[in-house]
Amino acid sequence: MATTGTTPRDLGLAAGERTAPGRAVEIRLLGEFGVLVAAAPVAGRSEVVSAPLEPRAAVAAPGVTAQEAARRGRLVLVPETAWCRRHAMSLVKLLALAPMRRLHREVVLDALWPELPLAEVVPRLHKCAHYARRALGGAGAVVLRGNVVALCPGWDVTVDAEVFRRAGMRALAGLARPGPGVGGPSAAATVGGDTDWAGSMSGRVVSLDRWVDKASAARAADAYRGPLLPEDAHEPWTEPDRDQLRQLYLRMLRAAGRWERLLLEDPADERAHLAIMRRHAARGERVEALRQFDRLAAVLHRELGATPCEDALTLRAAVLGVSA
Repeated sequence: MATTGTTPRDLGLAAGERTAPGRAVEIRLLGEFGVLVAAAPVAGRSEVVSAPLEPRAAVAAPGVTAQEAARRGRLVLVPETAWCRRHAMSLVKLLALAPMRRLHREVVLDALWPELPLAEVVPRLHKCAHYARRALGGAGAVVLRGNVVALCPGWDVTVDAEVFRRAGMRALAGLARPGPGVGGPSAAATVGGDTDWAGSMSGRVVSLDRWVDKASAARAADAYRGPLLPEDAHEPWTEPDRDQLRQLYLRMLRAAGRWERLLLEDPADERAHLAIMRRHAARGERVEALRQFDRLAAVLHRELGATPCEDALTLRAAVLGVSA
């Protein structure tokens, strides 16, 4: 998966078939699927549009530059009515997930029509590419050349899933390695003013995410709009990326200390329960700390058939001791 595309030369296109360089396209795969394209066709090119495009105002977001906001403001949403064929939409999704937005033809055929013979699916691929071009409003939106199928080669393409992945990887690349003697509970990092002590003592809760820069992790988490293509949850070709992106999102939530949000995504996350318990205990909110322990015990029993870790038991005993 990548936001940089192959050039028309890479695909062996003739000069008259070259795609319009710099045509802006934003593909949203996280949460609700959508494609936004530049409203006006490039001068001198005949563009194929099957339905009027819907204006979409740019939405301000943390970390978005004025230039990027202006770029988004020039994009319009491809309406649902423009997708005349379900497989045309699936073709765009599949290619948007691929490295360099290009795949071998056989990979595409196996993903979209795994049960059908080759002689039957090749014409279907060409038909899907035709309808995808109409939806995206450009003759060069989907290119089939030899054994390669490419999405928007040479265009200025942004894929939200890739934006999030890169933000998460940048946050992890800035992982601060612990110095000598670091690792015990007394040396744990602080998260939101509370000691992130859950990274030690219990082997079930050890994590290096507490050394990830909190601000970078928070920015990455903000770029995650929801699970990858939830409407295609049962499509095998979506599963690897969906799982990888979700795990990266959970890591960003942990590193940013967004414990309540993390529990919405993973109710059995012990580290989140422990951090919330610790926060309540530090504030003298003993009843709330014990209630959080009870929630942890219940969800572990229900989902995993397990009991709370030693850290949670130790904290509960400390809270009860103070209460007495």
